[in-house]
Amino acid sequence: LTARPRCGTLRGMVAGLPNWITPQQLSVLQELHDTLERERIPWMAAAGLAGNLWGSTRPLHDIDLDVPTAALSHLAALWAPSVTSYGRYVDEEFDLDLLRLRVRDVEVDISGADAAYGFERNGTRRLLPNRLARRVLRELAGMSIPCQRLEDLIAYKTVIGREADLRELSALHAQAR
Repeated sequence: LTARPRCGTLRGMVAGLPNWITPQQLSVLQELHDTLERERIPWMAAAGLAGNLWGSTRPLHDIDLDVPTAALSHLAALWAPSVTSYGRYVDEEFDLDLLRLRVRDVEVDISGADAAYGFERNGTRRLLPNRLARRVLRELAGMSIPCQRLEDLIAYKTVIGREADLRELSALHAQAR
């Protein structure tokens, strides 16, 4: 991963925003970017945000980021007023360490990249390809965003198997070629 430039200002960027992100979401993303960089915590956009950075046009529901699991407690302390939940999260799709925030009405999910698992539709538990060492930079509104590699994102979405994700896979596969 090459050195990341600091975020650009959001002034004048609203008119040129992609239709999948709101100005408020972008502002929160910039704040998260600045905090993670200042704290020297490796991170990357994952899940839906990564899909958007690779070309998906589905509206962004929340901001999904991955960090080293060991950094989650530090981030929970830094963002304490915004924490809505923190701990091991297990449901029919995921088994991972998760810090959930609500920042200025924007939902943020920060997952521990280590020991993050997803459940296939048949119930098989699989390690998710959330390897921070493989992240690449993608541009958004003057920011360089560390992002999940496209092939890792496709593998992640294949494991989870949600219908919306599977529809998106064909477009992401075409872009990967």
